[in-house]
Amino acid sequence: MNLYETFNIIEKFFKIGSKLLFFIPQLPELELSKGYLIQKASSIIEANGRVNLGQLLHELQVSSSDLWEILTSIHLNGIGRFSKDQSEFISENRILNDVGEIILKTNAFKVSDLSEILNLNYNELYEILQNLIIDGQVNAVLEGDIFNKL
Repeated sequence: MNLYETFNIIEKFFKIGSKLLFFIPQLPELELSKGYLIQKASSIIEANGRVNLGQLLHELQVSSSDLWEILTSIHLNGIGRFSKDQSEFISENRILNDVGEIILKTNAFKVSDLSEILNLNYNELYEILQNLIIDGQVNAVLEGDIFNKL
């Protein structure tokens, strides 16, 4: 095989190869894994305590349905909860800190009032207060809607 034949073979290869490349579909951008997004969302929530869902949607750059799926996973892992109006996601640590501050400052309060102040579901807040009492972290009683420190 001489140099001329080699040149022709290479030229044909590149002509055919370039035409084939035109027909190969473009690869879509790689999507971030769900685990990575859950980890990133968790770190944002833990760092801020309370995160507006619009802000989180913007930071993660995912669709609304994907964000709800991510936050539901985070909620099921016990990292946080949705606010009552579902405009925010709040870390468990932030909820406990906010509840703890109010317990330290007052002797008695209505659970429904605290629920409004913290923008939490009444039943979830009631459960949190009950658990604090049962675990012995707070010396208090819940009588109906009233929380009384002893």
